[in-house]
Parts: sequence; C-alpha cells; structure tokens
Amino acid sequence: MAEKQNPATTGLVAITVAPRRAVHRAGKGEDGEPTLIAHGPGETLDVEPAEAKRLRELGFALPEPVAVATNDPAEA
Repeated sequence: MAEKQNPATTGLVAITVAPRRAVHRAGKGEDGEPTLIAHGPGETLDVEPAEAKRLRELGFALPEPVAVATNDPAEA
C-alpha cells in the first residue's frame, strides 16, 4: 500500500468526510490501473488542487490548499 503523503509538503487539500457519508473517487492503483477509492465517515481524503477547484465549482465548501514552499525562483 502506498504511504500517505503529507498535505503540507504536497499542496494537496485535506477533506474530512462527513458523518454518514461516503466519498467515492477514481484513482490509479499501484499497478497504474484505474480503481475506485471509497472513504468512510471521519476519514481524511487528500485531493489535488485541480480536483479541489472542480469540487468547489460544484458547490462543495473545501479548505484552501496548503501553500507549498519552493526553491525555484521562477515559481515564487
């Protein structure tokens, strides 16, 4: 199983799944094949900033992404 990345270092948005809800999203397994990932109540789901933006556009209230430090002056 892949190790969970720290959102503070990856720029991911951490979402806590609401009680009595399940979040299903498509992902890729370790072999690169598409898979369905289900998250149960109270679990944390990390999503890429682009996916979080799409969810916000659909009306979900999500936290803003964590700023990612960079050493590249072009990205500053």
